[in-house]
Amino acid sequence: MILNKSHLQHGLYAFVLQVMFYPVSLVIGGVFACSVFLGREICQHEWKEARRLRLTSLKELPNPFVGVYKHWTIDSILDVAIPVVVCSIVALIL
Repeated sequence: MILNKSHLQHGLYAFVLQVMFYPVSLVIGGVFACSVFLGREICQHEWKEARRLRLTSLKELPNPFVGVYKHWTIDSILDVAIPVVVCSIVALIL
């Protein structure tokens, strides 16, 4: 099975963040929630690259955008895609 517990948790957390922004805007809340999970995944990929190169800090990475295009798997894509789908559905329904 492709979906796991963390994907569903990310979807639930994104929903909660989006609803917290309801007084302002559901769209802004959805963008914020999705940005949190996208930033989290990019940071995890930067750390994977730093460990692979045996660096002690992310400041030593040769390319500052390495987390955007390296180490993406189906699992990490779903960690971002599920919150995007949940927030999109909530914004369209409400």
